[in-house]
Amino acid sequence: MSVRGELIKQILTARTPDEIRAAYQAALRYLRVRDDYGVRAALESLVMLAIAEGVDLTPEHG
Repeated sequence: MSVRGELIKQILTARTPDEIRAAYQAALRYLRVRDDYGVRAALESLVMLAIAEGVDLTPEHG
């Protein structure tokens, strides 16, 4: 499977707070290089899941 496909799969199957955070960070790294509508749409659903689950997506400092 392509990097894009694996990333979308990671985003759509994330369930635990750690998986959600990891998928979020991976998607942001990918989108810095490529503007991809599919990844952007999957990221939107991941952010909605994070909000619903109360997962903090802000970067940790220090």
